This record gives sequence, C-alpha cells and structure tokens, in this order.
Amino acid sequence: MDLVKRYLEYAGAFERVYRSDAWKELEPFFTESAVYEVNGPAPFGGHAEGRDALLARLRDSVDAFDRRFPRRSVELLEEPTQQG
Repeated sequence: MDLVKRYLEYAGAFERVYRSDAWKELEPFFTESAVYEVNGPAPFGGHAEGRDALLARLRDSVDAFDRRFPRRSVELLEEPTQQG
C-alpha cells in the first residue's frame, strides 16, 4: 500500500467532512480498534479508543477550534514523504 497516497486520500476526505459535517465518511480510514492519543490539553490533546470515539474526538476538536474562525485555508508547504 502506498501510504502517502492513502494519507492524501484521507486529507481530502477530511476537508470534505469539514465542509459537510458527515463524519461517517472518514470511517474507512480507521479500524474499529483505532486509538487516538495526543499528549497535551484539549482541543488538540486527548485519548479515544475505537473508531466511533476517535471520530467523535476529531469532530469535537474541529468544533472547539477550527470552527471558531470565519474561514479555513489549507496550504501544503511540501509534498508528504514516507520514511522507513
């Protein structure tokens, strides 16, 4: 599997979900046993176990931070690469 291609597919799906708020569209990118673990305070940090909990955590993070701003702009500084 080409992980860079898969990541770009996920990133595109995430941007569509951001606009539509249809979080189920991200389900194919996570297993049912997926774990979200980011050290730090909310809205970015946190822990969630399971696909449904992970997607809820992402949604909550977007709602608490990203949606506070009048617009969203994503800029790719360089192409993603896979190492190892």
